[in-house]
Amino acid sequence: MSEAGVRRRSQWEPVMGTFLQLDLTADDGDAAAHAEATVVDAARQLERSLSRFSADSDLSRWSAGLAVAGETLGPLLARAAWWMAWSAGAFNPFTAELTELWRIAEASGAEPDPVALSRVCADLAVPHFEASPTAPLVDVGTDVAILRHADCGALDLHSIAKGWAVDRLVDAAMACNGVSRVIVNAGGDLRHDGEGTMRVGIEDPKAIADNRTPADRIEVSRRAVATSGIARRQFVVGDRRYSRLIDPRTGRPVTEQIAATVVAPDAATADVLATVASVLGPEEFAIKSAGLAVLGIEADWRLIRADGLAVESAGWRALVR
Repeated sequence: MSEAGVRRRSQWEPVMGTFLQLDLTADDGDAAAHAEATVVDAARQLERSLSRFSADSDLSRWSAGLAVAGETLGPLLARAAWWMAWSAGAFNPFTAELTELWRIAEASGAEPDPVALSRVCADLAVPHFEASPTAPLVDVGTDVAILRHADCGALDLHSIAKGWAVDRLVDAAMACNGVSRVIVNAGGDLRHDGEGTMRVGIEDPKAIADNRTPADRIEVSRRAVATSGIARRQFVVGDRRYSRLIDPRTGRPVTEQIAATVVAPDAATADVLATVASVLGPEEFAIKSAGLAVLGIEADWRLIRADGLAVESAGWRALVR
């Protein structure tokens, strides 16, 4: 962190369904206050645009076929379409029906009918929409054409939208006069930009507690960090516990991995890749993610398997402090 300037740290909740933390450095108090107000205003606008709980949000209206995707939602849908194709379905924002089947199972005490799971998975395997252009990095304001192929009412972008929002908030803060450094944390999705570095504690998924010593501490500069884990939220069906992270290809909760942390250039990418890593596992994810470098996406990661073994990318250890 720069020695000069005024540091300002704030937290709000609920914002976008979670907590929002802002840590920034600016030339003086007025610049810091202006940047803080700008971030809060941008967060509220994103919440109104991307909320799946509000029938009037851009996301809800587009999902229901009542509106076109605008300059914020369109690029986000374009990114989502690209990641769905790239991951061969490991990332899929239409898993709401699978989640509902497991919620019913939790209430009844019996696992979902395999035939019902297979039916939903077959439906998910067919793209519900396509976007043009589609790419892993599509900027806000890009004119995106969306073509629907199926009902999009169950669309849930939570595995990319939170990271996408973090990126928009970081950009909003850095665009303010006098701001030299910013960190935004939305529900555990973090991104740093500007001067200095960001240190992030990576919790031990087998020893979850708010005051536990992190299993690792990493330090990054101008990058984002996201973690996908199963320890804090689970389905309980009968006497068995299941991850709430469901593999869209099988309809069953992920069991082989219990946590995945990804460091990427932006928070939306880190968000998606943490989910994909959890679904694919270390061997398949290592192969897939290696190909991202040619697209300018350098990602480092650590996966914790159910047996407790940690599997890391070649660059992970260089981040540990």
